[in-house]
Amino acid sequence: MAGVLRDEESGICSRDTHDLCSTGSQLSWLPTTALEERGAIASHLFTAASDPLVCAYKRFGFAHALGGGALSFASPELWQRHCTFALGGGMVDALGVARAREAAAALGKLEAEALAAAAGATNGELSSAAPPFAAAVAKELVILSGAP
Repeated sequence: MAGVLRDEESGICSRDTHDLCSTGSQLSWLPTTALEERGAIASHLFTAASDPLVCAYKRFGFAHALGGGALSFASPELWQRHCTFALGGGMVDALGVARAREAAAALGKLEAEALAAAAGATNGELSSAAPPFAAAVAKELVILSGAP
């Protein structure tokens, strides 16, 4: 599904380079009643930035589902970082070719961890392999450091 949401040719992915710009991207998996009865929980992943082509999907746990209260996720900094990249010509212009490739690989790994944790939720497992949303946002900011 992440690939579908990143498809520019179909018009699904509307990035800063088009007349209409996405404001974020979300993936959600909702278990069937039968899976829910066996302990499966819904999983939600968000980019916390507008361009899913250059952002990692990060797993989000809604506080009420996890037994907690309101939380702060500090995602505006990530949004601003990606806006700075977009306005400055993209990640390659901001970081250079080699660093942009390293960042893209690290973002792919971060997203793979989140997707694996979401897949584990299918079996009712609460995985700690993927960082919580706020920690994933912080990790993505570190990955993208070194740019203006």
